[in-house]
Amino acid sequence: MTPPPEPTMYADISQLVAQNQLSSLHLQGTDAWSRVWSTLRTKSDSGPQIKLIEITTNVVTPELFAYLSSYSGIEKLSLLHPDGGSREKSDRLANTFFETVLPLHATSLVELSCPAGYESRFSFGTHNVHVISLLHKLESLEMSINAGAVREVDKPDVWIDEDGTEIPIFSIGVSVEAEQAEIDPVVTLLLETAATLPFLRSLAINSAETESNRGAWCGNGRIHHTGAVDAAIEKAMQAFRCDVPCSTIVRAGNHTYELQPLSGDGSAKECHSDADPEMLGYQQR
Repeated sequence: MTPPPEPTMYADISQLVAQNQLSSLHLQGTDAWSRVWSTLRTKSDSGPQIKLIEITTNVVTPELFAYLSSYSGIEKLSLLHPDGGSREKSDRLANTFFETVLPLHATSLVELSCPAGYESRFSFGTHNVHVISLLHKLESLEMSINAGAVREVDKPDVWIDEDGTEIPIFSIGVSVEAEQAEIDPVVTLLLETAATLPFLRSLAINSAETESNRGAWCGNGRIHHTGAVDAAIEKAMQAFRCDVPCSTIVRAGNHTYELQPLSGDGSAKECHSDADPEMLGYQQR
């Protein structure tokens, strides 16, 4: 059976983009819009290939990475929850991104956002820390973390408010808890890496959705995965200790943190510019 012809609008808009000397592009749509990346990669008769310095897109495909691999110099790159449709395909895309694409732009990137749509190698870990460490001009970074194992926990029946009143809780789905021992080393590695990037001022740590929730809806076996992982990330943040100052503001879960000197009991204390080096920890702002 012959596939239906591609809508002409894809070709029309691709040509429109290519004919204008753009420096930035925000593109959202289906994978069919990959035609735009292929067009940008091709040199036109009227001039050289367009080399964008800013891209925001959810059309994260091999065509995008082929385009980004054709030049260097991008400054702001935001991949909106990159996802290949399965763990295997997402991992292949991520491998291309970190091994082939990102090193080409390591000396120019100032903003990078690539939190995974579902758990995959797009998330931060030992497999890509060496590449992230190369981004010495980076000022803003947003990445996700994979949870690994989670375990089911009993759902609370009531919530007690400040006045001691018991309020019944009716929840849908499966309540889980992330394995803290698997989250702690990844968060620690990310925070330590952030401290080595001299211009980094903003770091966002997200939880990646579990592959088992793909296609699942409330009441259809969906587990409360990201909330459990967010809670574990925040626990790891609060447990982190170091003796190297870092001005990066970190957003994790529902809170924002900054590194502050700690008193003997682990709480924040007033910081004096002439104080001797001491133990530091992330505290909520």
